[in-house]
Amino acid sequence: MRILITILVSLMTFNVFAKDTFSKELAKCSGLFKEARYQATSECLNGAKKLVNEKNYDEVGQLAYFEAITYARLQIYSQAIPAFVKAIKHNYDAEDLFYEYGQASYAAGKNEKARAAFKVSLKKGYKKAVSLYYIAFITQELGDHKKAVNLYRALERVNDSEKKEVIQPARMLIGDIYLENSEKHPDAFKTVQYYVIPQYERALNYDKESELAKEIKEKILAIQKKYELLLFQFRNGRPTRIPPYFLRISYDISNDSNVTYTPEETTTSESDQSSLVSKVDTIGRYSFFYKDYFRVSPELRFNRTYHHNRTESIYQNDNYLINAAVRNSYEHKLFNKPASLLFDIDYSYVERDINAQKELVFASRSYTFMIGERLNLFEGGESVFRLKKRNFFSYNSASNASTTSLTYEQLKVLKGGYGLIIFASYDRTRNNTQTFNTNSMMGRLDVLLPSYKDYFSPSVGLSYKMIDPVNNKEARGSETLVNPSFRLTKSFAKRYRASFHFDYEKYDSKDKQNFAYKKTIYGIELEYLF
Repeated sequence: MRILITILVSLMTFNVFAKDTFSKELAKCSGLFKEARYQATSECLNGAKKLVNEKNYDEVGQLAYFEAITYARLQIYSQAIPAFVKAIKHNYDAEDLFYEYGQASYAAGKNEKARAAFKVSLKKGYKKAVSLYYIAFITQELGDHKKAVNLYRALERVNDSEKKEVIQPARMLIGDIYLENSEKHPDAFKTVQYYVIPQYERALNYDKESELAKEIKEKILAIQKKYELLLFQFRNGRPTRIPPYFLRISYDISNDSNVTYTPEETTTSESDQSSLVSKVDTIGRYSFFYKDYFRVSPELRFNRTYHHNRTESIYQNDNYLINAAVRNSYEHKLFNKPASLLFDIDYSYVERDINAQKELVFASRSYTFMIGERLNLFEGGESVFRLKKRNFFSYNSASNASTTSLTYEQLKVLKGGYGLIIFASYDRTRNNTQTFNTNSMMGRLDVLLPSYKDYFSPSVGLSYKMIDPVNNKEARGSETLVNPSFRLTKSFAKRYRASFHFDYEKYDSKDKQNFAYKKTIYGIELEYLF
């Protein structure tokens, strides 16, 4: 019995000694690892391996973990990965175990295993932001772009101190995904302008002095050059497009159900009211810049309208318009935000087939002076206030008139590709024939809808106008004009665009025989933009 007790005590003493020796050896290896002496650490671990008790689950797991991270630092992933698996199987509890396993697996090209490891690391709360970033990045590499974008965006909800090292590259990579997907479609330039570049700029603005910021700037510049979206920045930070020229040529073929605005209560046949209408419109503009705060933009426009129904009352509405304008802006700051003082001068000259002789003659000319302010009252869109004075001179002097207008425009960009355009105006018109003097107020809302599968861009609008016939209220009463509209646009390649449009107008007046009318206009417009 004494011999048995002596043997048992000896064995216990040996086990304690062996365990203590293993711990000391492992502590020595750990010290070498902290000094980044990884080759020496590996050699040390070979010695510790001789001291480990294979029946001791914790010791085997601990040794496997240290071997794994050491091989990983030495980039010997073929040995690091099996060691990580062994440590996991032995339930070794190190907070960075799955994170390090994910790093090694990714470096070895085992993306699925890496993503699974980072998911466990995220679940355990270790380096949440970086783990989530790697999950998103691997998901992107595996081709699931939609899911990757959602994962990158989830980083925005992580604590600022944790996400700061990965949020800028995450935002940039969303831009990369947007760019890759947009270039698969013929209207890529539109997506690039409104989604890709703003996403890159969002990434850049997080830290403009980082090393990655240089790469983001280069990406933006390369895209702007490719799609001719180079921007020149004024002193207040407001950008403008370079090159400074703009040209738009369009052809529109529409059906107008009531060309002559024939009142409802008449016997005029439909064939004497409706017609196909062709319009060719060209507008060109060039901007000159004085230093970084003043812009002068001469503009010229030509428009030719032709009615295919050659009934006299209809074809006498054939017309030709020339419009020349100079649009100016002085760039400054208001409420510490970019703003522009606007000043425009417009001249319009119109010829029409007044005498129904299939010959265009002078019909009218007008001069318009405008002063306004463009500013940022709200996030996500600009506000514009304008005061206009228009002097109109007709071939019939009785129709000469002067109109003073105050207008407000608001653009609002919403999430999900939606946008709003709000317009409101008050107009005061004084005519040589005072019976036709009017005051009017109008409001219009246009809703820009997200593109349908990157093919069509729809928009819907509704305007409502109230007209006060100042000197003829008894006969006409208070009049209203309602105008709902719809537009479906498709871009082709870089410079071409086609649109289907529909408008309905309903004008209500007490004097139904002379003023009330209804009309619908629908057609197709083709555009070339340069």
